[in-house]
Amino acid sequence: MKHLRVESGKGQYRVINDEWISVDKLDKDALLKLAYLALEDEFDMDEYSEETIKNPAHQIIYKNIYDKLLQLSENKDRFKDESSQRYKKAYDKYSQEVDE
Repeated sequence: MKHLRVESGKGQYRVINDEWISVDKLDKDALLKLAYLALEDEFDMDEYSEETIKNPAHQIIYKNIYDKLLQLSENKDRFKDESSQRYKKAYDKYSQEVDE
């Protein structure tokens, strides 16, 4: 599902429903939700391009959000592996205690 797009020369984002909101209205809660969504398998965005985004403010905002979410999405497997390794010892320890 697409969560970041360029439409009519403006950058827009969607967090939960089908409502698209201009990127210049992005707040910290919506940004955090986008970050969580970027870790999902069904996350999609329109690629950043200066030619398609006409508003200079939208260009700056969209480019920064796009770059960070792309990094997050590309590294999601590494993040999942690191978190599972970090908690594996505790999981194993408490699993053995329950079995005994």
